[in-house]
Amino acid sequence: MSSDSLTPIIITHSKSSARAVVYPFGASVTSYQTSTGRELLFVSSAAKLDGSKAIRGGIPVVFPQFGTSLGFPQMPSHGFARINTWKVIPTVNADVNADTQIPYYDNEHSAGITLQLTYNQDVKNGRWASPDDTTSQNCYDCVCTYHIDVKPQQLTTTLTITNTGQTDLPYQALFHTYLRIQKDQADDPKQCFVKGLDGNYQCQNNMVEGKPIYTQTHEHPVIVEGETEKVFTPIPQKQEEQTNNELDVTVATGDGTFVRVLTATTTDTTKNDSSVSPASCVVWNPHLSDKAKQMTDFDENEYTKMLCVEPGWIGTNQILAKGQSCALTQILKAE
Repeated sequence: MSSDSLTPIIITHSKSSARAVVYPFGASVTSYQTSTGRELLFVSSAAKLDGSKAIRGGIPVVFPQFGTSLGFPQMPSHGFARINTWKVIPTVNADVNADTQIPYYDNEHSAGITLQLTYNQDVKNGRWASPDDTTSQNCYDCVCTYHIDVKPQQLTTTLTITNTGQTDLPYQALFHTYLRIQKDQADDPKQCFVKGLDGNYQCQNNMVEGKPIYTQTHEHPVIVEGETEKVFTPIPQKQEEQTNNELDVTVATGDGTFVRVLTATTTDTTKNDSSVSPASCVVWNPHLSDKAKQMTDFDENEYTKMLCVEPGWIGTNQILAKGQSCALTQILKAE
């Protein structure tokens, strides 16, 4: 692994001083500071920044599977996107930064950069199958393009996936976003909660025996209740009533601050077989669990400083047809 992949790239919007930090390793955004200096993202003090494992915090890119739910035998949990080195590619109106020699744009409205991961060229770790595997999994191929846009009070990340292989591609994709909770208030239900996952979503609570499924009510926002892992998926009947594939939640991030998380899913509408599901959302906090104690890249007492709100495609029925593209966009707005 080259040292360049472990050298963070700083993207600064000159007009407002808002900035983001991204590592080519994993295309990991590890910081976003608004124009007023407020940090929206959490990174563990124990995170590994040497390429030995995915960076614990920021916005890890999960693809092509969430956990191990698609059952690819050679692939680690959460896929290969977050453990391989992405290449910076030129984008529209980008100039080469004189200090870093990295192309990114910086105009009146925003600053941004684009990275790309080409499976057959760039993926060294966590491949679908070993080179001598004769199954259909060696027919899979794709190009992932990741665009990061920095505005004074808003960070936008867009992951575009193009199936360049010879067969349909089963996949999942998700932004594993770690939000910073001010004043260590993650377990204070008055200061840290999530609203907007009621009505159109059904919830599976993975921390309760039997993993019961229910619908969240508007009167009861999602809060940290010990170890928390709640998976919200669109209710099929409600999907038919929705006019778009957007998810819109508000997260109380401590000390009276809020972050609005908006997510949109799109696909190549020129293809007759194009379709894409609305985003699901996972809310996670390890609290003082055995799992937290076993994580070597997380200080178990840091659970009060973070809350993961993770939008994306996590169902087992996502299929990307040959030649087709789809895109997952997340917008973080400081409020």
